[in-house]
Amino acid sequence: MKEILWTGFFSENSGESGQFVSLMPRFSNADQLVSVSDALIIAESKSEYYNLAVMALKQARHVFLPVTMLQTVAEANKLIKLASESNVILNVYKSGILPADFRKRFDFNGNIWLMELHHFAKVTEGNPGKNLFINLLHDIDFILGLTRSNVVSIKAAGLSMISSVVDIINARIDFDNGCTATLTCNCASVNDEHTGTVVLKDRIMYIDFIREDASVWNFNRSDIHDAITTDKISFHHDNDIGEELLSFFTLLNDKNRLLVNSEDGFRPFILATKIMDKVNKTAARSA
Repeated sequence: MKEILWTGFFSENSGESGQFVSLMPRFSNADQLVSVSDALIIAESKSEYYNLAVMALKQARHVFLPVTMLQTVAEANKLIKLASESNVILNVYKSGILPADFRKRFDFNGNIWLMELHHFAKVTEGNPGKNLFINLLHDIDFILGLTRSNVVSIKAAGLSMISSVVDIINARIDFDNGCTATLTCNCASVNDEHTGTVVLKDRIMYIDFIREDASVWNFNRSDIHDAITTDKISFHHDNDIGEELLSFFTLLNDKNRLLVNSEDGFRPFILATKIMDKVNKTAARSA
């Protein structure tokens, strides 16, 4: 954006900084970069950057960060508190599994009765617990983005199938508007599968997040000859983070409303953490 003057960037990995050197100065010290900037964009989900976000907020700097950087609910609450005390903007980026334009196309708000999501991932090297949490976080973000209602109750259970940590979970979430959402996340699968079913008052949607398409069954009770019609819809994840960055920059300039404010941004993380806590306690008792 022409209205934004880039102060510079900081990276602990010199090998990843080559593409930015020609665009802006590189700072060897993160503290120095924060001191000469009005806003900070944290682009990597590294837990060690949490302290950088805390430092920036304490110095009354606006902050944009990925929610997957956080480790605990206490960290999220501390960032929200610091942003409020310093009267600065804290914008949280979440990698949505359904583009905003798809949501805008349908009137989801207040019309959803049931949701069911299956998120299966092949076994990979690394941390299965972390992978499971990220998949759970994305699905909860999807659910909360459509229901926009308060959570009434949570039931969750999990199993450790191939590792020392829980790698399969099932959860049910009830909302005060009457909607119920169930989800299953599995990081010990032989196949990749990510599907969802959304039941509304006048239609049912079957979504395949991997193929990026959806089938919509529309029900028209007033016309018996044309009671059911179907639509096939495709969607693409073009640049969701770009949209949220533009919203962040716009707010810095003219104080318009953020696409995702700090409380809304942390809500999926807090709920996912609660579910994982329930699952881990259940798994520990059954071990």
